[in-house]
Amino acid sequence: MNSPYITPGLPTANRHQSLINALTGYVAESHKVKASDIKSQSRKDTVKQPRFICMYMLRKFTDLSLREVAGAYSKKSHGTVLNAVEDVEYTMGLTSAKAKYLRNYIKELEKKFITSKYLVS
Repeated sequence: MNSPYITPGLPTANRHQSLINALTGYVAESHKVKASDIKSQSRKDTVKQPRFICMYMLRKFTDLSLREVAGAYSKKSHGTVLNAVEDVEYTMGLTSAKAKYLRNYIKELEKKFITSKYLVS
């Protein structure tokens, strides 16, 4: 899978950073916000949901610790990451249109980034 956000051929040690940047860029673009805003400490709702999606993806599909995920998004506490994961899981468990959208979006992200040949060791 060829993504404009991922640099192919990176050593394993750099793949997590590549994934963080790629995922954040793609989520930011699709939510019409800046990647720098997602990585900032902003608490605006327009930034919070995309950030939570990124944090959820990194916790569920990588071996990054809570602290590492929090650090990638300018958060000082691992509690923010726990809250993000719980919020996304709760929302996906609902029957609303937003929940259906989120479930489909998470599947799209998983296909695009997590199963990418550039990120699998």
